[in-house]
Parts: sequence; structure tokens; C-alpha cells
Amino acid sequence: MTLLSQYQEYQTNNLSEPPNEAYRYKFPNGWGASVVCNRYSYGGERGLWELAVLGQDGDLNYVHPVSEGDVRGYQTDADIAELLKQIKETP
Repeated sequence: MTLLSQYQEYQTNNLSEPPNEAYRYKFPNGWGASVVCNRYSYGGERGLWELAVLGQDGDLNYVHPVSEGDVRGYQTDADIAELLKQIKETP
């Protein structure tokens, strides 16, 4: 089961093994995201998600507007859905 079924077609990796969850997404525009929830991620101890924007080269990207200069921790499912939408819609 993926974090968000509406983005399943863009999922490139599912590295989940309970209690750790990790997903990677790659969109047609070249941008992607890493979404994780584990004891080391920001918010993981509370069951919340951390998202990092991945650039077109697949590396972490802190310049994309969604990143706000860092990873985005303490995100709910709804927050992640909105952030993935923004990344997917980036020109």
C-alpha cells in the first residue's frame, strides 16, 4: 500500500519495512520527492511524514519552492498530498 494511491503511478521505490516507511516519487516534469516516516525523520515519532524534494538529477534539492530551503517535516497525509501536487505541477 502506498502513502497516497493517487500518486502510485509516479512511485519509483517503496523502501518500507514496518515500522519504517519510505517512498520515492518521480514526476513527468523531472522533479521528484522522497517521503519518509521513521524514528529518525522529522515528525516520525508522532506518525507524521518528512518530505524532501528531489531535483531532476535525483539529488536533494533545496531551491525548489516546496522545499523552503530544507526538508519538510511534521507533515500530515493531507500536507504530503498537497506538496506532491505542487511538485508534480512545477513547470
